[in-house]
Amino acid sequence: MSIPILTFSTSALVLTLYILHDEIQRARDKHNTSKIKRPPRYNGWIGITTTLFWANALTLLLFATPTLETGAILTSTIFCLLGLLLLHRYATSYLSINPSGTITHRTWTGRRITTPITSINAYTYTPTETTAEGDFHPDQLKLYNSKGQIIASFSPRILKEYTIAAHLIFRHTEHRWADVNTPEDAHTIKKPPPTPSTSFDPCAGSATATTSPPKPSSPPHTPKTNPGLHKNHRRGGVFKSLIVLNPPRIQRT
Repeated sequence: MSIPILTFSTSALVLTLYILHDEIQRARDKHNTSKIKRPPRYNGWIGITTTLFWANALTLLLFATPTLETGAILTSTIFCLLGLLLLHRYATSYLSINPSGTITHRTWTGRRITTPITSINAYTYTPTETTAEGDFHPDQLKLYNSKGQIIASFSPRILKEYTIAAHLIFRHTEHRWADVNTPEDAHTIKKPPPTPSTSFDPCAGSATATTSPPKPSSPPHTPKTNPGLHKNHRRGGVFKSLIVLNPPRIQRT
């Protein structure tokens, strides 16, 4: 069997097995009691096809051409690594909202970390933006604990996950964390999410359109900023600051 036929037949087999594995995993997630959010499947398809295409090109350049083209080999290697990076990003973009009031996410290394929602002490939120150069930056929500460690980092728009933002908005307006075992609190948290053209801004406490700059809004209970944890970032022209939540009020009966 020639090298080109062997290469492309192997790639077709790998692609088929990958799609089957991904679909089986998604089917399991649907039957899970937790609310699991992952990026759209086409993100994984782009990663695997890019990797296989340039891996095939690299294989043919190394074993099926009479002369070695250094530039072509280097280009194929770079794009193959880019495909692997996209594939890894798709595999590690995972967020689970558990019935026990905890959230589970995967780190860059693939390790799963489960943390109670009530341990969120601060957060940063960067709205979706398209720069003047045409570069698209999805929104980003980062959650921190009291030690300043990142609990989770994800894009609500890409994962279509607005439950955490609803918890943060509830925390701002009610000065306490929602009790998912209480019908009233559960109904508030499970309200229908915004339309695809909008995204939650926890700082504003409402849904803001992504097509126009978010209007400044002051929540009824303005959170304090911890000077020791305060950070200013700049990403694609958008400034964001670390918002530290006030301690919840003690309810007396």
